Amino acid sequence: MKPAILSTTLVALLAQPSLGQTRSARAMPTSAPVNAPSPPPAPAPAPPPATPAALAKAYAFAVRSGDSLGVQRLVHPSALACLAGPNTEFLGAIVSKDLKRRDQVLGDYSLSVDTVDEYNAPVPDSLFRFAVAPTQRLRLEFNDENGSGITIVRDVAPSGAGFLMAVPCPTRAGLAAFRAQRAAIAAEVLRTRKLLAELPDSLRWQLTDLLRHGKTTAAISRYRAATGSDSTVATRVIGSLGGVLR
Repeated sequence: MKPAILSTTLVALLAQPSLGQTRSARAMPTSAPVNAPSPPPAPAPAPPPATPAALAKAYAFAVRSGDSLGVQRLVHPSALACLAGPNTEFLGAIVSKDLKRRDQVLGDYSLSVDTVDEYNAPVPDSLFRFAVAPTQRLRLEFNDENGSGITIVRDVAPSGAGFLMAVPCPTRAGLAAFRAQRAAIAAEVLRTRKLLAELPDSLRWQLTDLLRHGKTTAAISRYRAATGSDSTVATRVIGSLGGVLR
């Protein structure tokens, strides 16, 4: 993974609600909590999970349980140390993002573990740095009854006799970029809510009917035709309308 890709991905994804990628849609959610909780760093468990597979199991359990401290305890202590102070906000976003995918990780998952070598290891750059170098990469692929699901990727590093998650820490510039991205997304969320509230009743009924019949693409096209909006705005509005219906 190239450093630049790592930075832009982390800034963008952590400013939004989830680090995973839904395989069925191949698109990240567009709404985000404006004020993600900022929990204090928690101590790593003693002992840490003995194997990467045990770490994956503990992580899945913590997310399914909505256990924010449980997620934090699976972060490497060296990473927690650099995620203190002003960077606690960044840690809070990571934990909040994980817990918001709780309903997406209730099913079984398949696990693959890859070695992070000198060719693909995330390395420090101007926005993020690693307090502990990752040695392995976990890929958890959760499936639901419809055969779709979410893929979660976590880098891990040895800690004592076990393994914990190696989370990157933002530099001052990285934290500023993260905050700016979140502010921009929050503005888009407000705009989307305003557009949704202004929908004429007749158009809202048409869109709702399409969504209830699983015709999301048709709903987006109908909204664009009726309002002249571009595909990005239309997708956000229809996504928000779909969230109201669920």
